Amino acid sequence: GTTRWADAVQGITRRLARQRIPYKPSILADCSGMAHRVLRELGSRCSETKRPPVVVARRARDLARWYEQEGLLTHIPDLEAADAALEVGALAFYLSPGRRKGGLDNVFHIGIVVDVERDEAGRVQRYSLFHGRRPGIVASITKWHTRDARVPLGNGNERLIAIAVPHADPDDGGMVVADDWTDDDHDRMLD
Repeated sequence: GTTRWADAVQGITRRLARQRIPYKPSILADCSGMAHRVLRELGSRCSETKRPPVVVARRARDLARWYEQEGLLTHIPDLEAADAALEVGALAFYLSPGRRKGGLDNVFHIGIVVDVERDEAGRVQRYSLFHGRRPGIVASITKWHTRDARVPLGNGNERLIAIAVPHADPDDGGMVVADDWTDDDHDRMLD
């Protein structure tokens, strides 16, 4: 059988969130590690997934640089750029808390977009994000990423700086992936 790319992303991230994985960098359970977990599973289900090996881009800023080198990264200088780039399955990159500007060397955090709500004009009003959070907090899906927040469309006080879409044709919302994936397949993949 087949399913859409967005459905696969949502299924994977919701399953990982239900597992309540504690923050632990050594087992790929920090923000970039959780991104790698999702990308690895997507890559096993869809050959069109673009992802670096963990050893090449372990940290969030290294992932941002890798996607930029591959031509799959969009810098987000303003809300209009975010409106155009945010989609389910996108990797969202954020600056350090409180920073107002900076390049990819200042990327501090990463998450995977799980859902996007737009107004009638197509402007993003809110999105949900799956991410490893911080010590003492399990990886989860958060929904506080809103246009009217103090840092619009950010992650708390972390400004959204870039978006990467990790599949070959970001305009192909109907991309199909294998849906015969089981939790046993996922466990074997992480071994």
